[in-house]
Amino acid sequence: MARRRALWAAAAAAAVIAALAGLLPPALPRLDDRLPAAARLALLGLLTDGAGVTVRTGIPHGPHPRQLHDLYLPSRPGRDGALILFLHGGGWDSGSPEQYRFVGLSLARMGHHVAVAGYRLFPEVTFPAFVADAAAAVAALRASFPDLPLVLMGHSAGAHVAALLALDPRHLAARGLDICADLAGLIGLAGPYDPLPMFGMARFAPIFPEARRADARPLAFAAGRHPPALLLHGADDAVVPPGESLALAEALRRAGNRARAVIHPGVGHFGILAAIAPVLAHRAPVRRDIARFLAGEAAPGCPPSPARPDQPGAPRDRR
Repeated sequence: MARRRALWAAAAAAAVIAALAGLLPPALPRLDDRLPAAARLALLGLLTDGAGVTVRTGIPHGPHPRQLHDLYLPSRPGRDGALILFLHGGGWDSGSPEQYRFVGLSLARMGHHVAVAGYRLFPEVTFPAFVADAAAAVAALRASFPDLPLVLMGHSAGAHVAALLALDPRHLAARGLDICADLAGLIGLAGPYDPLPMFGMARFAPIFPEARRADARPLAFAAGRHPPALLLHGADDAVVPPGESLALAEALRRAGNRARAVIHPGVGHFGILAAIAPVLAHRAPVRRDIARFLAGEAAPGCPPSPARPDQPGAPRDRR
């Protein structure tokens, strides 16, 4: 853990040097194209104001060194404030909570309690161990903040894990939790919700044992009653096609759930996440999307009589 934080500090320093060297123009127009992933995240962390936010790091939700979460607590919680559990991306084989400081700070300054959670990674574990770790984080947070509505949120691989927690009830049930009673919503950013093509790639095939792959497809669990879902995607995403979000939103609505996908033009795989930071909010109105969802759609419990897709007021996808 100490070594990982030291490497993270080095990446942050590299990001500052790159910025000062003029590698990034003042407007940061294409941050997702200019620097390695670690440096991009580090720079956003440095450029995000943390005033009014209390940060607590390294809180365990399990015995493993990666089973930790960082908490970002607002000094002035919003009237519609939620408890957001953010799960980081990284292809199920990389990433850590401290890299996503800008996400925690940005959302906490919007008035929400935020937990950025880690989980075990390949090659140490394979599916579904990292989903079980995320379920452990949900259980720990429900115990610590029982009065706040809990919303799952994730980017890329983290969105995949968050979607499985929200759609396949077995993962939370193993912790004595229920998706309708204990979750208020799902926010996915650039998630691979039907990752069948990935299972054939050399990098990802060993992460998902063939015998368990049917259980690794969030889209396969769209039927049934689920919490409200907001699925955000960049139209220029060259890593995970935007159709993944559109297909899951449509499947959830077809099953009678409240779900919508929003596809933002001119934004790529990293850009949809980076737009959470105030410094890059001009890239896409992701902060507005999240705020509206949390204030008007996210709510504890699944609707007893879900709206059909053809009913007035049912959510619609936006491109």
